[in-house]
Amino acid sequence: MRRFIPHITPRWFPFAEIATADLTLGRLFRLSLFQVSVGITLVMLAGTLNRVMIVELNVSASLVSLMLAVPLVFAPLRALIGFRSDNHQSALGWRRVPYIWNGSLAQFGGFSIMPFALLVLAGQGESSVLPAWLGN
Repeated sequence: MRRFIPHITPRWFPFAEIATADLTLGRLFRLSLFQVSVGITLVMLAGTLNRVMIVELNVSASLVSLMLAVPLVFAPLRALIGFRSDNHQSALGWRRVPYIWNGSLAQFGGFSIMPFALLVLAGQGESSVLPAWLGN
C-alpha cells in the first residue's frame, strides 16, 4: 500500500488543486476519511433504526423514511451556517463560539426530549394513550 499511494496523482481527486505546502494532499485525504467514517456510522445507524422502528415498534415506513430524510434536506443549510460562522464578527472577538454554543444547546435539548419520545413510541404504561406520532 505504501508503494501505491505515492503514485496517485492529484487528477484522481476532485478539488485537488487546493492542496498547498501547508495543507498537503495527504492531509486533505486524511481529513476526508473522517467524513467517510461518519458516513459509514450513519448508514449502520439508519439501517438499525429502520428495522427496529418499522418491524418491532410498528411505526409506519413513510414516517420513518421522513425522519431519516430530514438531515439530508437540511444538509445545504449546514454549509450556509458554516460559512456564516467563518465570517461572523462578534463583539468579543470570537467567531465560531456562538454557533458552537447554539448547536450544543440544540443537540442537548434533543437529547433531553429523546427518553420521553422513546416512552411514547414504546407504547407501554400511561404513555400508550398518547398518539404514536408524538414520539416521532
